[in-house]
Amino acid sequence: MAEFTQEVFTSNPGNIKNVHPEIVLDVTQDHPSAYNPKFTIKLNGWNSYLKCEEHGDKRGNLQAFFYNWYNKDHSLIMKFHNHTHENYPDAAEEITEFDPVHLQFPLLGVTDYEGKVRDHSIYQSLDDVLNFLRHLQWIEARKA
Repeated sequence: MAEFTQEVFTSNPGNIKNVHPEIVLDVTQDHPSAYNPKFTIKLNGWNSYLKCEEHGDKRGNLQAFFYNWYNKDHSLIMKFHNHTHENYPDAAEEITEFDPVHLQFPLLGVTDYEGKVRDHSIYQSLDDVLNFLRHLQWIEARKA
């Protein structure tokens, strides 16, 4: 099971655009909170956005996150999640085996958990996800 391998704090939505100006066009706070912020990031260069939800402790240490990447038409592209299903004792093993760090891809004609990829612990924070998207954007721009 993958866990946070570095000390990570909840995001400051007001600073995200300053830290990632090449990929972030705008940030809207959906629920301002120091410990459990919810916000939307409009991505620069793509007609897409990230819906972000974070859960932190009282010191601001990130405990769980849900970063869902959507197309402009609101169709899901990909989910980056770090959370457990321990509060759901009836959750099937097909779901809990991916706890806590997992990616989800919508696949046509399959259930949600069949599109998961387990243990992607390289995604420890929003910075990691935004850096991945920035690199992906570089690759897309250079494809023939």
